[in-house]
Amino acid sequence: YRTPEQAALNAKKGSGITNSLHTRRLAVDFNLFVNGQYQTRTEDYLPLGEYWESLGGSWGGRFKSRPDGNHFSLEHDGVR
Repeated sequence: YRTPEQAALNAKKGSGITNSLHTRRLAVDFNLFVNGQYQTRTEDYLPLGEYWESLGGSWGGRFKSRPDGNHFSLEHDGVR
């Protein structure tokens, strides 16, 4: 969960957006570790992303402007 205040601060710093789905509890960022190593590349999350999409979710690895491999979200009332 991300508070609206946190989202506004992230947007001001250029590392997020104000109307984030995190503030609506419709998105989560997973931190994936393999053998104790934090995985940072979008490609590292591809199997999880494809599985999430098969369940009807949206995966941040498909974002056009700035892929976000560890971002997983649900749509609500057509809002992304």
